[in-house]
Amino acid sequence: MVDAGKKAVKTYSGGMHRRLDIAASIVKYAIAVVGVVLIGLAIGFLPEGGVIGLVLGMFLVTMYAFSLSWVFAAIGVVVKRPESVSQNSMLILYISIFASNIFTDASTMPNWLQTIIRSNPTTHIVTETRYLMQGGEPSLITIVFVLVGMIAVFAPLTFVLYSRKDKR
Repeated sequence: MVDAGKKAVKTYSGGMHRRLDIAASIVKYAIAVVGVVLIGLAIGFLPEGGVIGLVLGMFLVTMYAFSLSWVFAAIGVVVKRPESVSQNSMLILYISIFASNIFTDASTMPNWLQTIIRSNPTTHIVTETRYLMQGGEPSLITIVFVLVGMIAVFAPLTFVLYSRKDKR
């Protein structure tokens, strides 16, 4: 995901137009997701949602990675060096991961922290992915709101930032 931002910095700083390698990025994210799922299956993860739930969950995580890459692409347009993209993106990733319900149930945390965790888009994607893989009923409204919302905000923002940077 961070590569999207690094590509933007390298390309812009060289004065060339950035090509959006959307298909390549999605394939790269899908390969990473498949790798994680295969390791999980190898150590005993048994998805109760069956093959369909497993594939849909993997697709959801891949699309979330794609939507998150727009955040990093926007950062890549603003910063001057590729290293800055990595630093800023890691900060966002760590906060997104550790302030979510990935590692623990949010209900075991203090109320103020539960509020932060419930407002994190990663929490919603993790919850819906768990529902899919374990045979539950996911909330399509939540999924669409998070994925489309992130892309709808950060894709145009990236292009606006780029067009302003290109005029300088």
